Amino acid sequence: MPNQFGWTPLFSANEKDVAWPFVEPLIHVDENSQPKPWLATDWKVDPDGKFVLFNLRKGVRFHDGTEFNAKAVKDSLGLMVKLKPGEIPGVTSIDVVSEYTVRLNTEYFPSIFWDRMCTRSLISSPTHLAKGEDACKFHPVGTGPFKFSSWQRDTYVKGEKFKDYWQKGKPYLDKFEFIFIKDPMTAAAALMAGEAEAWDQASVKETYDLKQKGFEVQSTPAALISLDPDTKNPNSIYRDKKVREALEYAIDRETITRTLGYGYKRARTQFSAPGYMGYVPSLERRYNPEKARQLLSEAGHPKGFNTTIYAYAVQHPRDIMTAVQGYLANVGINAKLEFLEAGRYAEWRRKSGWSNGLMACYNGGFPFTPNLFSFILDEDRKDHFSMRRPDGCHETLQKLMAAGTFEKQTALSEQLTRLLFDDASFIPLWYDLRAVVLRKEVHDMNLYAGKQINQWNPEDVWIGK
Repeated sequence: MPNQFGWTPLFSANEKDVAWPFVEPLIHVDENSQPKPWLATDWKVDPDGKFVLFNLRKGVRFHDGTEFNAKAVKDSLGLMVKLKPGEIPGVTSIDVVSEYTVRLNTEYFPSIFWDRMCTRSLISSPTHLAKGEDACKFHPVGTGPFKFSSWQRDTYVKGEKFKDYWQKGKPYLDKFEFIFIKDPMTAAAALMAGEAEAWDQASVKETYDLKQKGFEVQSTPAALISLDPDTKNPNSIYRDKKVREALEYAIDRETITRTLGYGYKRARTQFSAPGYMGYVPSLERRYNPEKARQLLSEAGHPKGFNTTIYAYAVQHPRDIMTAVQGYLANVGINAKLEFLEAGRYAEWRRKSGWSNGLMACYNGGFPFTPNLFSFILDEDRKDHFSMRRPDGCHETLQKLMAAGTFEKQTALSEQLTRLLFDDASFIPLWYDLRAVVLRKEVHDMNLYAGKQINQWNPEDVWIGK
């Protein structure tokens, strides 16, 4: 269960997932991260990149009766800009132009603007936000098709049909419930028994088994998994590029994903995944344990060394991390696996850092690669805290954020991919396919049905017989 699902100004990705039926963004995006109308009906981007003007949908109300208008958007997004600078890159301030027109003032128009406006910029009732973070954290109030009704920590979140929803005749369901089940076997049993209609982010083995039983599976690439070395600490063993390269050669990613991924994990040799912006064919360090031992010897560690891998059990399954540990041991790197609880993992990864070890990182953001680059490489965000960025990374990232054409975005994404690969900044492991398993009576859920993982339409879902 997420740490919160109602204080929209500080949402993270998994918190947004639970809040999506309750709160909505101004726009949706297509598979190429281009905007589609939602709470905003149309927009205008200044040719010089100094502002974006949104015209808002009329006749929309929040669940508490507050009117949706330009002031509501300014209050909601303005708080986000204040509390989480850089979450919408380039935005400096927000102005009310008229009752239903709002202007976002920008230093420049970032390439990831539309993606962030859809996936992070969810609009809450200003009346509700004025009550403060503690009152909102577990009580979302938006314009969505469902109105929040109740929750119980680590157990459920419930919503009921919002009868005044702006899309007339929707939603089709009278209510819904998120049930949080930690054990995969228990979750699979609940789905098979009809105690649930869908299982989101299902574990790979159970997804495979349920598909063999006739359940429908929708999946799409969703997250990049890597080992991030402590390269910021000057005394870290990972400051030596040869050591970092040795780790890549030591791990047989193809075998691990083939035997333990059940078709829902794919080996990865560089930043991006095949078929996505930034992928460079033949840029790889394939499994070669002899090469790994050679590099370790050249780095002054002929007998290997001891280290620690810090992981988060929810995102890094123990069996697959144990396999990684075994391959490292084969070349003399004795890695202790330490699984951190959620708070400590987030603290080390994003605030205080880790020392002389490897942080197993799980990064979402598909399908738009510049969005991923921004999340991971923007040092102002302080994510991947102990990973030093290679020379030229910051300048190239800034150019990518300001790139206005698909061609420029592609070229700069490939340039960043090569920079990271040449520096061996991190150890790519695999990318995950996020899956939802559905009972046959569930229709039009369209979650992970295409490349886009960051949105779905709960108002369209219906249950047949």
